[in-house]
Amino acid sequence: MGFFYCLTLGNLIITTMQEIKIRIRKESLQYRLAYVVLLLVILFFNQGFTSRSERFGAIDNISDFEDAFLKKSTMAPSVLDTIPFNEVEVPPVFEKCLEFSQYCEQRNCVDKRIDNGLKKYIDRVLKNDSDFLQGVARSHASFVIDTNGDVTLLSVKGENDKINKLIYNFLSKMKDITPGKENGAQVNVLYDRNFFIKRQKNLDGKIEDFVEITEDVGQGNLGLNNDDIIPFHFSLCSKKYTKSTFVINECISKQIQKFVIKNFNTIRTGKLVSSGTYKIFVRFTISKCGNLTDVKARGPHPEFEKEAQRIVLLLSSYVLEPATYNQKPIDQMFSLPIVFEVHN
Repeated sequence: MGFFYCLTLGNLIITTMQEIKIRIRKESLQYRLAYVVLLLVILFFNQGFTSRSERFGAIDNISDFEDAFLKKSTMAPSVLDTIPFNEVEVPPVFEKCLEFSQYCEQRNCVDKRIDNGLKKYIDRVLKNDSDFLQGVARSHASFVIDTNGDVTLLSVKGENDKINKLIYNFLSKMKDITPGKENGAQVNVLYDRNFFIKRQKNLDGKIEDFVEITEDVGQGNLGLNNDDIIPFHFSLCSKKYTKSTFVINECISKQIQKFVIKNFNTIRTGKLVSSGTYKIFVRFTISKCGNLTDVKARGPHPEFEKEAQRIVLLLSSYVLEPATYNQKPIDQMFSLPIVFEVHN
């Protein structure tokens, strides 16, 4: 492009030189100076366009420009070159999820961190615009985590455009991900799932400016009393699983309370408080991988809480299978009060 421009400019300069030649004698100093100046102008423009061609790759036609413009897009991994998140041998994970040794729990950790992060992101928006989310909003998102741990969004679709935009903005900012592996080699991994987002309700049934995010429209607050799920398989209640869900739930509650009270070290902890009846509230989750996680306790003394947590963790050997919803394994939260007496 620079060459042809300079050629045209040269023709213009020759014409100009002819005009100068008519007005000024060739032997004159003015003519020679004008000639030198015009030569310098030609060299300047030629150098300028050469440099520009080098910087922009000398794109001389539309097809070359389109190829250069689309080059970044074509560098994104194709779906055909990916392995699904739930099938890859070693899943891509956030650094915090590496604390889990089981790959199943690492996957579960990634799901939770995405849900919790997205929840906080949407909650902030709800505080300023509480009317944009009514009922349940369903969105579907898919993205690729490449061999460098970078995220490439493929699509975010759903009926609520504002929710879709929030999901897109949140997912596109994810970083610090360790790439997935298959047979020891880093691979591109496809993460593909549904998001059901709805407003939370408090204990009085009032809608709050907080959201709940689940993977299934019916999967919300899946505690032990949800009739639409099959509870986690607790070996101490195996004989009850041929009966109703209510009977199974009742058995699980009673057996856990009996187990905790039987194994609670009241001799050591009883010295910390006076005689009387005390109550400890415990809460934990049976993960979709069948493990007991997120154990928390609240009681009259920190030592009581530690003892309750120690005993609840012993229950993990009695959990045979996770709870299921629509024949899919799910996380199930469990909470109950433990009442015991201290005699000093």
